[in-house]
Amino acid sequence: MNEIEILQNLVEELSNTRLTEGQISLWQPIQQQSNRIYRIQFNDVQWIAKVFLKPAEFDDAPRREYDTMQLLLPLDIAPRPIHYEEHNGNQHPIVIYEFMQGDMWNRTTPTRANLQQLADLWIQMNHVSVENLWLSRGMERTGEQIAEEFVARFQNYADWTEIHFPEGRRAAMYLQDIAKKRLILFNDLFALEPPLCFSRADPRFANIIQRPNNCLGMIDWVDSGLRDVARDIADIIVHPNQEDLVSWEDWQAFLQPYFAERRKVDVDIERRVHLYQGVFPLFWLSGLVTYGIRQWKSNHDLSRWNVNTMNPNHRLRRYLARAMAYPKMDFEDELKEIEGLQFFELR
Repeated sequence: MNEIEILQNLVEELSNTRLTEGQISLWQPIQQQSNRIYRIQFNDVQWIAKVFLKPAEFDDAPRREYDTMQLLLPLDIAPRPIHYEEHNGNQHPIVIYEFMQGDMWNRTTPTRANLQQLADLWIQMNHVSVENLWLSRGMERTGEQIAEEFVARFQNYADWTEIHFPEGRRAAMYLQDIAKKRLILFNDLFALEPPLCFSRADPRFANIIQRPNNCLGMIDWVDSGLRDVARDIADIIVHPNQEDLVSWEDWQAFLQPYFAERRKVDVDIERRVHLYQGVFPLFWLSGLVTYGIRQWKSNHDLSRWNVNTMNPNHRLRRYLARAMAYPKMDFEDELKEIEGLQFFELR
């Protein structure tokens, strides 16, 4: 039985409706998507079926997503969950939920009013009761483990350039130098004991939906749970989906109302967000150079690679410039300093 047949049988059982050909269709994947998404339409009803493909996620990610959508039902900011089918033998886990109507932000620049809406949405999430909640993805790792991973990835990139791309040696030197300067921030960050609250993780604009009633909703809750929300707030500013779309000045429409509310229960929130803003550029630098090497090894051709519509060398330079400029948020001078720096050969 193929995947669509499995879904058809499952949906017919859940809906007590006989489906015909074409009522289940594969959704065109977007960049970085790691699951298979199907759209299901019947009797003016639209459901989404997410089939999880990574074995490492089978035991927690689908359950976390389904439970989160249940948790958020009273807030009406997530899709309504329909069903969770656990991993069973060769059958991948499946989560089915209602399709959320609206327009995905993705690579659209939000207005300041939109950003104020987003702050309100984040405040709502953070007020969810923490009783019996699970940790979000990544919160089990220590600062030392994360710092060691950054160092190892930058060393791996340096080793790769020595053999395969000598033009990238200068970029490798920059990466290793900035890591030495910025990883000390981990000592300050992980010496703190922030209050954990419910938050989503993965705060990219591609997960934000502007709904027909002009309210905001969010999809893709696989990473959510108890978390230091300062991670989310820093990452939403520097995530490659949107880091080039919103100026630091415009981000104040989000940050000011959010901080005003959050500091009532979390007095160090601004300090931690500021510290994380020095760390997250390293996170994205290490992830992107690792991804680039992996893609190069697969076929030695990076000509079609882009990072959220941007040339990877340019995106990497932006992250390096951010890391160099920290604690300043304006990194234009640093970007000029490294103009033309090459991390990968893209032809």
